[in-house]
Amino acid sequence: METDKTSYTLNHAGDNIEDPNKTESYEPLDEDIAAETDKMLSKVIKDEKKSTEALQEPDELTALDEKKEAIDEKTLPPNISLKDRFMQFFDRRKPTPEPNETQNGNGINQNATEVDGETTTSNPPPKKRFLPKLQNPFAKKANNDTSIEKENENEKQENEASCSDDKKAENENINDEKKPENKFKPSIHLPKFSGLLNKFRRNPRSDDIELGNGPAGKAGLASMETLDDSTKDPWNQENGPDAVDADKAKENDDKVAEGSEEKKIPVISSIRNYKCSIDDIALIGGIILFLILVFLIIAFTFLGSTKHTQVAPIRDGKVLTVTSCGVVEGLVEDSAVAFRGIPFAKPPIDNLRFEHSQVIDDINFCWNGTLEAHNPKPECMQMTDGEIVGEEDCLTLDVITPQVRYINLMPVIVLIGANDFMGGSPGILRPSARYARYREVLYVRPHFRMNVFGFLALEALSNNSNIPSSGNYALSDIISALEWIQINIKNFGGDPNSVILFGHRTGATLVTALTSSSKASKLFSRAWVSSPSSHYPGRPLVETERENAVDFDRNFPDCEDKGCWKKVDAKTLMEKLPESWKRPASSTLPAIDEAKPREFLVLDGIILKKHPQDVWKNDLNLASKLVLGTTAHVMYDKSNLIANLTVEELRQYVEASKIGQLNLTDEAFQLYGETVQGVISMISDIRVVCPLLVLARSQKNLPFYIVSQTQGELNIADVDSDIQAILGRYTSSSPQKHRFADEIRKLFDYYVSHGKVINYSPTSFVLNIEQDAIPQSDYPNCNFWIKNQMVPHFAAVF
Repeated sequence: METDKTSYTLNHAGDNIEDPNKTESYEPLDEDIAAETDKMLSKVIKDEKKSTEALQEPDELTALDEKKEAIDEKTLPPNISLKDRFMQFFDRRKPTPEPNETQNGNGINQNATEVDGETTTSNPPPKKRFLPKLQNPFAKKANNDTSIEKENENEKQENEASCSDDKKAENENINDEKKPENKFKPSIHLPKFSGLLNKFRRNPRSDDIELGNGPAGKAGLASMETLDDSTKDPWNQENGPDAVDADKAKENDDKVAEGSEEKKIPVISSIRNYKCSIDDIALIGGIILFLILVFLIIAFTFLGSTKHTQVAPIRDGKVLTVTSCGVVEGLVEDSAVAFRGIPFAKPPIDNLRFEHSQVIDDINFCWNGTLEAHNPKPECMQMTDGEIVGEEDCLTLDVITPQVRYINLMPVIVLIGANDFMGGSPGILRPSARYARYREVLYVRPHFRMNVFGFLALEALSNNSNIPSSGNYALSDIISALEWIQINIKNFGGDPNSVILFGHRTGATLVTALTSSSKASKLFSRAWVSSPSSHYPGRPLVETERENAVDFDRNFPDCEDKGCWKKVDAKTLMEKLPESWKRPASSTLPAIDEAKPREFLVLDGIILKKHPQDVWKNDLNLASKLVLGTTAHVMYDKSNLIANLTVEELRQYVEASKIGQLNLTDEAFQLYGETVQGVISMISDIRVVCPLLVLARSQKNLPFYIVSQTQGELNIADVDSDIQAILGRYTSSSPQKHRFADEIRKLFDYYVSHGKVINYSPTSFVLNIEQDAIPQSDYPNCNFWIKNQMVPHFAAVF
C-alpha cells in the first residue's frame, strides 16, 4: 500500500501544477525503501534508456531535432551561440503557471488575454519605486517579446505531446518492474544552486513559483518539475547523478556568459536605469555619511599634524622669516614678534637723493646670510624742537606681528605719523605689541623722508630727470613701502589684500593725498586719517618751483644743477633752510596780516596729477576707502600760553585777532563761552575742524568724526585723544572715559575688518564721539565761521 501511494504521487506530479486546489502529496520514504531504491538505481536508469530508445526511432529523433532547431531559429537572434540556444531551450521547457494560480495578489500576477483564439500571458505592471530613474544596472530586463511567448506556447503543446508518450513508456516499465519505487530515485534531486542564484539576480523583486515563491500553500515548480520531467523528457536526464560534471561546466559557462552580458551594458545607461528602494537610499546615505566622516577625520588630522609647519618656530626668543632680499631674524617682545630696521628701498643718498624711491631689485643692495632685525634704525633726517636728528639713509621699516604664520593671515595696519612737514615722525603712532596680539593685527611702520629731503621741488631738479618733475619724495617712500608689503608681508603673517593706512597729523595729510593717486590705489584697501590738513596742492608745479627758487637760491647761490644739489652736505641743507620752511603750523587765532602758508605737496604729474577733491568727486566708493576725523581741541599746544590767561586777557586776545577786526568777538563768545576751553575750541574749529567738515561736505560718501570726550587738567579733547584710545593707551580714569575708549576702538576695529563705519549714513555723516558715537547731520558752530568767510581760508597746513 505504501508503494502504491508513492507511485500515484509520482505519476500525478504534473496534475498538481495544473490544478492548484489538489493537496495530494507523497509520504517520505522510510529507510528500507531508500535502501532498496539505491540498489535499483542503476538498473532503473538502464531500463529507462531502453524504453526511450524503443519509443523514439532515429527518424523520429531526427525530425524532433529539426523541429527544435526551427523553433530556436524563430525565437533566438542569429548571433546567439549554440550554447546560449541550448540554455534557452531548457529554460523554456519549464511549464508556465496558469492564470488561475494567482490568489489574493500573492502569486505571480498574470493576466490572460484572448488573441486570435490563442491565450497569451501579459507581464504584470512594474512596481512603482522610489526614484524610478535609478534602476539596478545588474537586473536583467523582462523580455516582453510576443514572438517568444508564442513559441513558448507551441513548445508547451509539443512538450505535452512528448510527455504523453513518455508516460506510456513509463507505465509499461512500471508494470514490468515489481518495485516501481526504484524509478523514484533518479528523478529526485535539488535544483542547482547556480540556477537559483541566477534567478535571484535576474529578478530579485518578483515572485518565482519555480523557487517556491508562489501563492501560499503551493509547491514550487522546481521540485514538481524534477519529479515529473524524469519520466517525460529524456533531456532532463542530464540533471541526473551522471551529469554532475556537465552541470559544473554549464555553471561556469553561465557565469562567463552572464559576465559578458553584464559588460555589454553601458555604465551611464546602468546608472540611469537603476531603481532605488527606501532601503537602497538609506544604505547609500549611510555610505556617503561614513565617507564624509572619514574625510573630515583625515583633514583634521592633517591640519593638526601640519600646524607646527605653518607657524615659524621660536628658538631662544628669536624668529626667522624670509623676504625678497634674504632671511631676517626678529625678537619676541611682549608675547609678539618684532622685526626692526628692515630695508625696503634703495638708500636715498648720493645719486638717489631728490629722486623717487626705488624698491630693492638688485642683489647688491641686499645682505648676506641672516639680517638681525633686532634694533630700530635711525629716523629720517628731520628737525625736532629746533634740533637736527636722524640720518639721510633711512628707508627702513618695522614689523610687529602677533605670530609669524602662513595661515589665517591678519590685517595689516600701516602707521604713517608725523607732527609737521619738518619732522616729528613718527609722533605717537608707534606700534603696540600688546595691541597687535590682542586684536590679531599686524603693524608696519615705514620711515619716510621729511622736510627738504622729502618735499623740495626746484626747476634744477626737474630739468635733469627722465620725466621733468620734482618733489613729493616722501609720498614715493610710502608707495615703495606699500610695494614691499605686497611682496613680503605674507611671510610675516599679514594679508596683502587687507592693508589699512593709518595716518596722524602730517602723516594723515600724506595718506589723504595718496587716496587720490593712481600709483597707490591698488596697494592698500582703505585708510583712516586723524587730524590731517584740509589744504592740498592746487597750483601747477612750475609755480611751486619758482617760489622755492627765491628762497633756496639766496642760501645756495652756487647750485645751479641737480648734480650740485646731490653733493651738498645733508646737515648743511638742513641748517640753511629758509625760514618759511621752518615756520610751524599756526596754533593761534588768525592774525590780521597773516601770511599764506607754504605748500609742501605739489602736483608733480607723477604721483599727484589732480587736486584730491576733484578725484574724490568721481569715486562712488569713497566711504569704504577713507574715514576722516579729528578732535574738538586739536590745536591745543602746550607752548601756547593761552591756558594761563584770565577772562579779561582772553577777550583782549580775541579782539586782537582777525575775529576782532571783523567785529565777531561777542558772537564768538556767545557760541564758545569766555573760557580757556572755549578759546581753544574756537582756534581748532577755524584751523582744522571746520575746514575738514567743508571737505567732507564736498563729497557724497565721506564719513567724518569729531571726538569731544575730554580729559586732563584742562578738560579738553587734545589732538592725540583718538589715537591713544585706538592704540590702547588712553587713560580711562572714569566709566565715561572707559566707555569712550571702547566705542572708538569698536569703530576702528570694525572698519579694519569690514571696511564700514558703524552708524554712518549719507544724511548723518558726522559722528560726534563722546561716550557713544552719535550721528548728526551737521556741526553747528562751523556754519558761523563759514558764513563770515573765516573757513576754509585760514586752514592750517601740516
